[in-house]
Amino acid sequence: MKPPLSQALIYERIEQRMNLVDFCRSDEFTQEEIVGSCIKKRRFADLQEVVRTLKIEFDKHEIILGYYKCCYCEGYHFTSRRRNSHKKKIYNMLMEHKRRLGEPIPRLDPDKFFRKSNKNKNRKGI
Repeated sequence: MKPPLSQALIYERIEQRMNLVDFCRSDEFTQEEIVGSCIKKRRFADLQEVVRTLKIEFDKHEIILGYYKCCYCEGYHFTSRRRNSHKKKIYNMLMEHKRRLGEPIPRLDPDKFFRKSNKNKNRKGI
């Protein structure tokens, strides 16, 4: 587990990623949402950077991460909270990339990667 970010680093990232005055004018709930969904996460400037990192993570750990375009910093962030169809598209994109590079295609159990997690099922009831 990663150590928590220091307050100084959080403020530095806020200044880098968005207008500090707009952040300060937001209510506490919105500020917490911005910090959790953007500031505490690694930022990717473009889709090429996202794809490179997705491939590295898949090759190292055999995991498929979802990603989204952030409305606060206009960059991209990874998330584990994505629909299975999104992960299937990412998986297909990674396999096509591997085919083009002539890299071996791993044989994977689709249930391992595309099953619905119990965590997401419980969230629907909230």
